[in-house]
Amino acid sequence: MKKKILIGAMSLFLVMDYSVFADDTLFSNINISETEKQEWLKEIGMLQDVLIRDKYLQLNEHNVSMYTYENVDYVFVNSNVNNMNLTQAILTANSPQNLNFTLSEQKMHFGKVQSYVLNGSNGIFIPIDALSDIFNITSNQNYYKLLEKSELDTLIHRTDNGIYNLTSDIMSVQYEDSYNSKWKIENLFPGHTYAIDTNDIEIMEIAQNGHIIYEPSNPVIDNTDQLIQMEELNKQYIADEILVKYNEKLEEIERLEEETKRLEEAKRLEEAKRLEETKRLEEEKALIEQEAKRLMEEESKRLEEELKKAQLENNNLYLSEDKIKDVQEKTEAQIAKEAEELAKLMLQEALAKQEADRIAKEAEAKRLEEEKLAEAKRLEEEKLAEAKRLEEERLAEIKRLEEEKLAEIKRLEEEKLAEAKRLEEEKALQLANEKAKASEEMKKAQEALIQAEIKKEEENKKAQEAILLAEAKKEEEAKQAAQQKLLEEAKMVEAQTFDERISLIKEAHQFELDRIAQESDTAHEIMLLEKARIQAELNEAEIARDKIKTMVDDEQIRLNGIAEIKGGYELITPPEKAVLNALTNACIKAQELVDENQKELTDLNATEQQRLQAEKVVIAQAEQLRSDALTQMETEKAKIKVEEENLTSLFPSYIIKGTMNYSTKGLKAGQEVIIHMAEDGYSYYIDTNNYLETKTGLVNVPWNSVKLYADSPVNKKRATNDQIETYINSLGLTSKNNRLIWTDLHRQRTYIFEKEDGKWILFKDLICSTGKHKSPTPRGTYSLTAYVSYFGVNKGYMAKNAVQFFGDYLFHSIIFDKTGTYLLEGWGVLGERASQGCIRFSPDDSKWFYSNMKLGTTVYIN
Repeated sequence: MKKKILIGAMSLFLVMDYSVFADDTLFSNINISETEKQEWLKEIGMLQDVLIRDKYLQLNEHNVSMYTYENVDYVFVNSNVNNMNLTQAILTANSPQNLNFTLSEQKMHFGKVQSYVLNGSNGIFIPIDALSDIFNITSNQNYYKLLEKSELDTLIHRTDNGIYNLTSDIMSVQYEDSYNSKWKIENLFPGHTYAIDTNDIEIMEIAQNGHIIYEPSNPVIDNTDQLIQMEELNKQYIADEILVKYNEKLEEIERLEEETKRLEEAKRLEEAKRLEETKRLEEEKALIEQEAKRLMEEESKRLEEELKKAQLENNNLYLSEDKIKDVQEKTEAQIAKEAEELAKLMLQEALAKQEADRIAKEAEAKRLEEEKLAEAKRLEEEKLAEAKRLEEERLAEIKRLEEEKLAEIKRLEEEKLAEAKRLEEEKALQLANEKAKASEEMKKAQEALIQAEIKKEEENKKAQEAILLAEAKKEEEAKQAAQQKLLEEAKMVEAQTFDERISLIKEAHQFELDRIAQESDTAHEIMLLEKARIQAELNEAEIARDKIKTMVDDEQIRLNGIAEIKGGYELITPPEKAVLNALTNACIKAQELVDENQKELTDLNATEQQRLQAEKVVIAQAEQLRSDALTQMETEKAKIKVEEENLTSLFPSYIIKGTMNYSTKGLKAGQEVIIHMAEDGYSYYIDTNNYLETKTGLVNVPWNSVKLYADSPVNKKRATNDQIETYINSLGLTSKNNRLIWTDLHRQRTYIFEKEDGKWILFKDLICSTGKHKSPTPRGTYSLTAYVSYFGVNKGYMAKNAVQFFGDYLFHSIIFDKTGTYLLEGWGVLGERASQGCIRFSPDDSKWFYSNMKLGTTVYIN
């Protein structure tokens, strides 16, 4: 029920019509661009993006593509999930070619994980971790493996060693293997493990006490009214979010408009203020000039008035002396009066003394006053004379300076007019010269482009001629190769011996390699010619572009000079800009030609890399054909030799037989049976239908139901290298790499071969110990599948340097104690049948085997 609920929740996103969320009806009243629509949907959850496909998972032996987005790994699930479980939904999903997806607008719960699902065109992408409640998940860097969980996990535990009974009662287990064969474990005791490879089986039924307690369920998806409710909620959610975004956009637009108005008003006020300040400064300048003029006029007038006044005062000098006497007399009277008043005060203390003093003071004062008046008169006369002299000099200097100033101003004005006229004439001449020069340069640039085009056409013509010659040469070589192949086929038919045929195969392979090399040289030669042509065109185009660019810079400098004279670049006329525009267009065209040549060069290099890669593939194919042909020859040759020397009897298959003690599983008491493999003390696997050829017919019977025949002795006589190599080559075995392993159960030897010219050559011969008579090593052809550094510690021992080749069967060292310090069995077991089915080596040989044998190497056991 838990699984049904979870899958039902996931199907919510499968049945919903996500196109509604991208429908224009959501934006019917909103005027925004398509880009903004996508951005809005992205911000509210409807993200459209691209997945990365670089991983895979394994589910029921099927490899399924995995996808990654923002470091989360997803598995793609069929959109038509109704009436199938999640495993089927994953396996039946068609991996999309277009990896675009739409992110769901709400998070969903998958087990313990809350995450978005990704909606594809015909299904959904579910986070792999979200399936943890449904599957057991194992992973490495780029690989996942899913094992479906159910109530089965409460009944049994599947390990590498087999099926373990988790309950407290005996159970029977029916299962189906990878060949669709059905098997049944009759009595699996509590706490016991039934040894079997669990990677390739499916549990069909578990029963206890005659009652079935487990059968595989086929959960279906619930479709309820909740889906419709969720869809409406999702629609409303998107609509509400869009409305919020729209209101935010309107507020932003309004804010921007207000900000624009504010900036424009500020700009207008700043401009008005600047104009007003300019006007004020001009008015102040006029006032200053007017005030300076007025002050100069007033100063000149004042000086003239002072001069007249000085002259007048000189004429009235004698009149002033009379006035001085009047002032003197007036002053003496005032002094006398003051002295009298002072004397009156002093008479109160000393009338006699004060009177004498007063008289003396009056006399002294009179004398001093007379001297003062005389000195003042003298000084006044000198001052008047000096003032007159200075004024005359000043007026003369002012006049001289004014005359010099007027002369200088006139001279400077004349020089300025002459210089301006000269500069104007020079500018006009320079502009005329530069215009003529620019026209000439423009003409040269056009001629350079034309010459470049002509040269390019010539180079193209030469390159095409070279390519045609090379292709003709290639066709001739292909024709010769075809003739050579026919000749080799004819020689092969005429060849009488294997050695002759092998020699012809090698010659044909060498001829093919030579042909490929010749074709490669021809193609490389064509590529070099084409590359040289393109490089030459590129060099010419770059030179032309640089010349035109220099012309553009020079023309721009010229126009800047004109703009400086005219007072602004905007005052330059279109005719004056025509040369620059033409040169700029020519520069753009030249750059396009450079870009075109660079792209051709890049494409040519990429094509050459593709050709070299394809050449490697062709060489590898030729090598594989050679190897296959040589292998076929060596196999046929070895088969004949095996028949001639009767080598089959020298390397017999180690077949264990016995009879049935009682009837079971369709086998009758007393019937002779062949043992394929066994679980020591538990059961035997009986081969009833030539299992090594048909892969069917293995029957598992109880341990005590079979009586084995006596074991055949180990053949201690070693075969020769030639016999060993002849026999193994007669089998026609292949391997994923250059090595092959053969374990000879009859002799207790493991041979390791390396392939040379299609033939397996003995490389190493190791003594070993295989399965005992009652627990044999299974015969057949396998491959190395996994490395295990050690195992068995939990059982009280340690086997080191283990390499798996089938199920619980491995190559490994002889047995150590659980610390790996000392051996629990002697070296004498090597060369004898002593294991429970694994193949044991000496410690040194196991270490070499573990370090040097690659996974995928074929293992043959007879």
